[in-house]
Amino acid sequence: MTSPNLLQSDAAAPAPAGSRLSRNPTRLLIGYVAILAAAELLMTASVPAAACGFALLAVVVCLAAPMVSAEPGAALVRVLLAIPLVRLLTVAAPGADVEPAIRLAALAVPTALAVVLAARDLPVGWRAVGCGPNRWRAQAAVALVAVPLSVPVYLLVPPVPAASGSLPPVVMVALLTLAVVPDEILFRGLLVPALSGVAGRAAVPVAAAIYAATFVSYASAPVLVAACGVGFTLAWLRHRTGSTLGVVGARILLIWLVYGAAPALGI
Repeated sequence: MTSPNLLQSDAAAPAPAGSRLSRNPTRLLIGYVAILAAAELLMTASVPAAACGFALLAVVVCLAAPMVSAEPGAALVRVLLAIPLVRLLTVAAPGADVEPAIRLAALAVPTALAVVLAARDLPVGWRAVGCGPNRWRAQAAVALVAVPLSVPVYLLVPPVPAASGSLPPVVMVALLTLAVVPDEILFRGLLVPALSGVAGRAAVPVAAAIYAATFVSYASAPVLVAACGVGFTLAWLRHRTGSTLGVVGARILLIWLVYGAAPALGI
């Protein structure tokens, strides 16, 4: 996978003058991750408080938008705004008597809408889904990364028998896939290249940190470790290939292996 990397050219571009985000991205991005993680942590105590936290983060990003007068910082702001909005929709959705997998599938619609809004006016390459000449094998290889990745994920976050048995594995995985595709496009397809234009080589670890922060509400160290590992691996693969196809396939295959195939085999 050594073809020209669209993201590398973005990372090498000079930071636009007049953009505070581009001049000092590290401090602002750390603050963003901290507020996002704090809002997620509030979910362990109060869902309304967590919703207020996500709304506050969205407001902060909106207030910061005028400070960013040029691309690629302005593009990153749109993507960063979509994440707390998606999380706000997630916590606001009713879920007490709804099957978790069905709830996730229903949330795919507003998540997809947020992704579409975040992708407006972004460079076409940032939404790259093509493989280029003879690149389908490379994308298939990326998807197959889910096979070795499923082992540590299964050991860290094994499927809960009660949850996995409530729906047939095929149905559960199909529903989860509906939620995964827009989620993967947001966190890998848009976030990684948007960060590359501002944070350069730090784009992959920062993208992984933002993704892992959305799992803080689980209050579980194994879940956070798994989220960091998956987030970093898929972000790096997105960066290297310049396409979202392989990482979307990897995420779907990962879910099927851990939460579909393993319970079906009685593992």
